[in-house]
Amino acid sequence: MKEYIRRLKNGCTKGQLVLWWVYRLLMIYALIVTVLKNPSDIVLTAQLTSGFIGMFLWEMCMATRENSFTRFIPSFLQTGFIICIFVAAFLGEFIGLYNSIPWFGYATQFIFGAVSIYFGYEIACAFIKRDRYYATKAMAFYVAFGLFFMWINLAELSEFFLDQIVGLITDIPGNNQEWINSGAELLIPAIDNGRFAIMDTMTDIVVSTVGAFTGLLIINIFPYRHRGKYKYDFEFEKADSNKEKELKK
Repeated sequence: MKEYIRRLKNGCTKGQLVLWWVYRLLMIYALIVTVLKNPSDIVLTAQLTSGFIGMFLWEMCMATRENSFTRFIPSFLQTGFIICIFVAAFLGEFIGLYNSIPWFGYATQFIFGAVSIYFGYEIACAFIKRDRYYATKAMAFYVAFGLFFMWINLAELSEFFLDQIVGLITDIPGNNQEWINSGAELLIPAIDNGRFAIMDTMTDIVVSTVGAFTGLLIINIFPYRHRGKYKYDFEFEKADSNKEKELKK
């Protein structure tokens, strides 16, 4: 336990910790208000609860075993992750900006798609550091983009299962996929009202993918882990590779 606490203290600054807890306390507030005022809103309660748990992702990573790649993930990655959760769960769902501001959902989908590439790039570099294995910039980008598609699918699957499960156990089904056509507007026309649910899902995927390509372009122009002020020292991978070649001769 002492070693774990030491890792947490050395891995993040006091400013980061304070900022994290500001967002976490706001999520606790939103969860309490939802449970007291809308106890039947299982979907929002589930979203806020899972979001709050997700705000401790870096602390969970630091609790993993020593040779896990998660131990190499920088703490500031959690700052971005927490802000994304706060925007989606607190502002979008709890405050209701998804319903009151039509473009808010599409803007967040686009930004989250771009940010997910940044997260994926960091995770790819964490693997490189852990395994001490040389990887080109392009290889890191492939990993980042692959992780994005995994995350966006998990997000859309969560919407589907929330609607499905809540619809089976309560009289008030969820509407995350906008399958109840209540005047909602879609960026891509549904053509037919029966296509609302699938068009909501596909629109999210399309907008997120455009954001991901934008993020990939930015990372390609500024690959900060491969060059510049924040460059990781990957030279040891090349050195290890050369040693292995010499031993094989």
